[in-house]
Amino acid sequence: MTLRTVFSIILVFALTVHITAQQAPRNHDSNHARAVALWEEVIQAKGGRERLHAVENVLIVSKVNLSTLPQFNPREARRLFVLPDRAWLKGSLHGSTADMEIVVQSIKQGRCTTKMSPTGAPLPGPLPCTFPGASSYLMRDPITYLLETKWIKPQIMTARVEGRGSKRVDIVEVELMRLRMEFYLDNKTRLPFKVVIKKSAANARFDAHPETTIQFSDYAVFDGIQMPRSIKRETQLDRWALPDRETETAQYSFNIVYDKSLFDEQTP
Repeated sequence: MTLRTVFSIILVFALTVHITAQQAPRNHDSNHARAVALWEEVIQAKGGRERLHAVENVLIVSKVNLSTLPQFNPREARRLFVLPDRAWLKGSLHGSTADMEIVVQSIKQGRCTTKMSPTGAPLPGPLPCTFPGASSYLMRDPITYLLETKWIKPQIMTARVEGRGSKRVDIVEVELMRLRMEFYLDNKTRLPFKVVIKKSAANARFDAHPETTIQFSDYAVFDGIQMPRSIKRETQLDRWALPDRETETAQYSFNIVYDKSLFDEQTP
């Protein structure tokens, strides 16, 4: 190989690197712009940002079936999320007269109470707020179901396409509370039909958030907002174990009048 050929190869390589370096930011900017545009389509399909940001609280009343532990299927589950960081969760189990309650007085301050009803006795042991990453887990439902609130807006990351033709699917990836969420959009309605929740790079050390896949269907309008009435979840707790699966049939109420004493601090 002549010296001239060597110099020619080096020159071509240098030009290629330069062009690639110039194109990378443009490609990234274009991808991000596409992701933002898709997110706006989803927000409009849900009912519009004005309606979503007007939500102060949401009550989800549902029937839940656990495929792996059917004996623990709740007769009814109620989840009241008072935005931005309070929650009340109550489940009535089959074959039991007692209800399990979790009251989250403040996610930010890590104050929670777990108790059994009707006795109302707090349970001993670690509380939900003490677990690593619990704030993401307990408060992810309002975002998964609503996408945005007045207080919480996910960071739009990237967009991509999977499949071709009639099977082509737009996917928007966002990040919130150290979680990565991938929203798969229906081609016609632009509503999410699947959400995949993963740990982000910043949350990689925490084991509190195994990968979860949620499927949404049977959308209906509640107070002007499109909400899924049928939900299926699959959580891979361990790479060697079978995934936990559950199905949920849900109804929603927004901005309800609730007893504020529900979130009073309770001591043993």
